[in-house]
Amino acid sequence: MEADPVFTRFVERRARLLDRLDTTRVQFDAWIDTHKALSANVADLAQLEGLLAERRNTLDDLLKLDDSLLDHLVVLLGKSKPQD
Repeated sequence: MEADPVFTRFVERRARLLDRLDTTRVQFDAWIDTHKALSANVADLAQLEGLLAERRNTLDDLLKLDDSLLDHLVVLLGKSKPQD
């Protein structure tokens, strides 16, 4: 049986997005550790804002990717059902 190329692309893109999310999480955790004892300045807040935006965008991309896979699977299911 041939692999579904849409599913294959989903798995690959999901892995990239999860890697990006992990990277952002590590950077965010490092920012928090650094600023536990130090006050944040404007540049620090700008960095935090960027990290939060990156996380928010990545999570949004993951949700869209999940929705697109679900849509694709519903279409495939509809095509596999015998027509009455």
